Amino acid sequence: MGVALCGGTVVDLNPVHVAMRDVVLEDGHVVDRAPNDDDERVDCTGCVIWPGMVCAHTHLYSGLARGMPLPKGPTRSFVEILEQVWWKMDCALDEESLRMSVFAASMEALRAGTTTLFDHHESPRFIDGSLDIIADALRQVGLRGVLCYGATDRHGDTDGQRGIAECKRFIERIKGDRMLRGLVGLHAPFTVGPETLAAAVDAMKATSTGIHVHVAEALSDEVHSATKYNMPAVTRLSKAGALGPLSLVAHAVHVDEAEIRELARTDTPVIHNVRSNLNNAVGYQQPKRFKSMVTLGTDGMDGDMITEGRAVFHNGRRQYGPTDSVDALALLQNNFKLAERHFGGKFGALQPGYVGDAVVTAYDPPTPLTENTVFGHMFFGPSPWPVRDVVVDAQVVMRGGRFTLVDEAALKHRCRETAQKMWNKLS
Repeated sequence: MGVALCGGTVVDLNPVHVAMRDVVLEDGHVVDRAPNDDDERVDCTGCVIWPGMVCAHTHLYSGLARGMPLPKGPTRSFVEILEQVWWKMDCALDEESLRMSVFAASMEALRAGTTTLFDHHESPRFIDGSLDIIADALRQVGLRGVLCYGATDRHGDTDGQRGIAECKRFIERIKGDRMLRGLVGLHAPFTVGPETLAAAVDAMKATSTGIHVHVAEALSDEVHSATKYNMPAVTRLSKAGALGPLSLVAHAVHVDEAEIRELARTDTPVIHNVRSNLNNAVGYQQPKRFKSMVTLGTDGMDGDMITEGRAVFHNGRRQYGPTDSVDALALLQNNFKLAERHFGGKFGALQPGYVGDAVVTAYDPPTPLTENTVFGHMFFGPSPWPVRDVVVDAQVVMRGGRFTLVDEAALKHRCRETAQKMWNKLS
């Protein structure tokens, strides 16, 4: 028995192709057959069917942050934002608040058409077993995830080692799980000492994975890291052996040309998080500088890759002028390629053999939808994206705007109660 999406216009994005046809998903993949009587049929007449989106960098633990108490005075630097907002919140997380944060964030990601999340987690008061909580919530909602714990020495190198141990334990535990992958996480070079960095690289090699790390997000980070360790952050990571095609470098706003060349030499993906960078006033990454693969993340703002892509395009216009911009569609295509590196298989299209992730939008285009107009419909169409149905791993996880695996109303009630308890700790 499979899932048959019938009667819609299908848009493949990797590579781009548009056609009106039925799509059948079964055993985790798109299959090459017509719908039959045993299939769960979804009538997609008047709708557009897209592949599930991929977010290359998020923080699911921020799911209960919306509206939380903020500092009484202005934050004058990125470090003050970390110290007075995010480092207070991550220290307030316990098992229940983390679980509900992930439920809140993952349900919103699905509503935005995102089916795969690369998550970077930190909860210094709840390290051991924290990745299991995230994985369990993702499974319940029906999402794919690539998870890590962001080890840091800001509470002492013992915590750094515990964070790395949590990554290793989780990676070993999920071997063979087709919906989950693990990475070794580091917070950022400016909060990670030599011993923790070396241990992370050892863990990366032992598990045949990569390292997910924030790099040079703000100029103060890069200056601190370069001054303390007598070399730029990317150079330090490279010398330690932390870079490579399975590693992820988030932000990289303040890197020089030598670092850009090193990222390219090691084939290390870079993650552009334009809305977060604007929100934190840390500068503009200028993604067109990079020769290595540039992908898109949201840095925990939400799971909405279409909104992120629109911000990337519009800010690229501001940066590069009226005749040029950043190719946001190409960056989203890179997200599919990133998922392929970690999960294997093919992402980003609804052709036979590709993973069975599909998003049905209640969108009847008022103008022709062709290979040449896909960009316009994605980035200048309805906002938010009118997601109606979502299929992940050939399982319907949302139908008619309602989640099929979880009770959204009950979970949101628990989220609100848990958020208030967590906020009380902050105040």
